[in-house]
Amino acid sequence: KFLITLLAIFSVINAFSQKCSGWNWPEDKETAERKYALYTDAKKRGDFRIAANELQWILKNSPDLNRSNYINGAKIYQSLAELEKDPVKKRVYQDSTLLMYDLRIQYCNDKASVLNRKAFAAYQFFKDDSKEYQYLYNLFKEAFELNGNNTWDNNLVAYMYLAHKYKKAGGEISEEEILSVYDQIVEIIDYKIGQGKNIDRLVNYKDNVDKLLTSTVNVDCEFIENNLVPKLQSNTEDLKMAKKIFGLALFAKCTDYEFFVETAIKIHEKEPNYGMAWTIGNKCLAKKDFECAEKYFIESIELTEENEKVADLYYKLASIASSNGQRLNAREYALKSVQADPSNKEGYNIIANLYMSSYNDCREGADRVKDRLVFLAAYDTYKKAGNSTGMKNAREQFPSVEEIFERNYQKGQSMTVGCWINQAVTLQTRD
Repeated sequence: KFLITLLAIFSVINAFSQKCSGWNWPEDKETAERKYALYTDAKKRGDFRIAANELQWILKNSPDLNRSNYINGAKIYQSLAELEKDPVKKRVYQDSTLLMYDLRIQYCNDKASVLNRKAFAAYQFFKDDSKEYQYLYNLFKEAFELNGNNTWDNNLVAYMYLAHKYKKAGGEISEEEILSVYDQIVEIIDYKIGQGKNIDRLVNYKDNVDKLLTSTVNVDCEFIENNLVPKLQSNTEDLKMAKKIFGLALFAKCTDYEFFVETAIKIHEKEPNYGMAWTIGNKCLAKKDFECAEKYFIESIELTEENEKVADLYYKLASIASSNGQRLNAREYALKSVQADPSNKEGYNIIANLYMSSYNDCREGADRVKDRLVFLAAYDTYKKAGNSTGMKNAREQFPSVEEIFERNYQKGQSMTVGCWINQAVTLQTRD
């Protein structure tokens, strides 16, 4: 009876042309005011049955009075549904609740915002009813299309859950459509994370969406490589597809596949950012493609202002240059690492190690004291690093007292290490 009455009201409302903004009192204002007071008071008292009866008069006779009537109506019928034990009556109240949203959309012209609310309410009502999965899925689909980044947080995981349940129940939804839903949800979550609010909660939502995807579709590395990568190859400008492949590859742990780096490079070319450049650089480093690693580490430095990250990247660059025998570059990068983050002194160890290994290349063989000055330079640099073991090893290679005496040098005098090092040291002996 309730729902039939509301449907009759709905047909009356369609005849109205005004919008339910402001307060549009009917000719019989006295009755309307009384009915409004009666139903709102009953709602406050928790007498939802009485509130619904009084509200019906307003919806029938003054449907453009104010949008608050539809907001209150949804709350009233939802409360009745929650309190009702009889499943048939409960369903009537649930349908009446959803009808309030439909009336508001029809009459108040606020479809996107209201669909957010309607979708959430319908999900609460029917999420465990397989007969309603298609209805719910289509409702959420429309709500997401209209709201985009304004979709309610509470609806994000719910949409993926519905796609999952609808698929498992034998619904007509393809794996490609499941992936499209996933991509749409993740895109919105990423946008919301970028706004800097509720980040922990949103990250948790994303984890749940990932789990629902993999329990719905068998997304493994072969699936990505065989089904998604060819689409990107046929349209290399499809940034959305590239992001989808990258995100799924991370979740499916496909980071050792060639397509992972290739996709990351495509994304970085379109939207340069520190994290992507850092990822590419490290993958190149793992493959010992030092030229590639250096390129993307340098780009990473240009894309961040965080000193710790800059220091770490310069340290990596110093290590690469050291491995390639590029001593001057290695020292320059190592010094920049320490300069970026003075608390991280590892760069000094790279320089000191280079000095220690330069003895054979730098010694001239004519003056044993001068040849061993490289170890003094190494000692001083290990000291800056706080590396006592390195200092001990370097000191053991200092010239002896006899050697500086034979060459007429004085302990404590300033000397310059030649070769590529070109650094002043204070002469010391190992004794």
